[in-house]
Amino acid sequence: MKNTVKRMLSGLMAMSMLMCGATSVYAAELGDTDPTSAGGDPAAELDVDPITNAGTEKDLPTIDVTVPTSIGNIVINPFNLEGSGQIYSADIKVINNSVVPLSVTFAAASVSSESATISAKAPGATGDKSVMVNLSYTDGLGKTTSKVLSGEGQDVPVATPMAPLGGSVTYTFTGSTTINPTNGPWSEEDAITVTHAFKFVANTYAEYNITKSFALYTYDANKEFTEGDTLPSSILGDGKEFPVVWKNGSTLYSTETDLTADTEYTACIPDANVDIYTTTIADKLPKITVKAAPSGD
Repeated sequence: MKNTVKRMLSGLMAMSMLMCGATSVYAAELGDTDPTSAGGDPAAELDVDPITNAGTEKDLPTIDVTVPTSIGNIVINPFNLEGSGQIYSADIKVINNSVVPLSVTFAAASVSSESATISAKAPGATGDKSVMVNLSYTDGLGKTTSKVLSGEGQDVPVATPMAPLGGSVTYTFTGSTTINPTNGPWSEEDAITVTHAFKFVANTYAEYNITKSFALYTYDANKEFTEGDTLPSSILGDGKEFPVVWKNGSTLYSTETDLTADTEYTACIPDANVDIYTTTIADKLPKITVKAAPSGD
């Protein structure tokens, strides 16, 4: 399940303005205490307009994110059946719905187990039950990074911020295990638990201009999608994440409906993003062709 969270930045912005705001200073406070300093006339009045900070006319932004309410299941698969990995989970996504980029940190991330030792390196083939667990995440530039987790909570910052209005970070848990434990075989009773929180920090407003090409994709550009699949919510262009919607002509594809077979969908800039995302190569935005699901025997 997903949970959308909004937090106002007014407190943070107010603190920033108190520290950086201009203070009105009258000339009389800066000059000599002798009133004759005001032109030699003791009765003269200093007429200096005060300078004040009028604040901002813009609304303060909010941190508006969609985060998972649960990490889900983490699978222990010692023999790497079907090549899925010895430890794996489903992909989990965090989405930035804010109008400014957001930096994200996995806060106090840790792993624990009641039946296995947590290791900082890949376990050997034999020995007591042991696991090494990685937090693997993809940033807004499409770069995947892995961090080995331990029993102690640690903050894991993502190198690049999530783009506004649809930018995301996708993460999963991977790792390795002892294959044939000497203290008994792996069973359904064995489990590992991963916990973490999120920290979000707002960045300054940024425009995302794509001027060259969509050379990198977050998916296989040659893949033909089957009915019922979900089209990607972002692509990469000029090394930047680019949130998109998909249209067949003027018909917008909705993730709440199935894809239509034998239809070509073209990536488009969402209407809400037109003031942030621009491209001079709109005719080169990628297309995806959907094919019908194969019929059963």
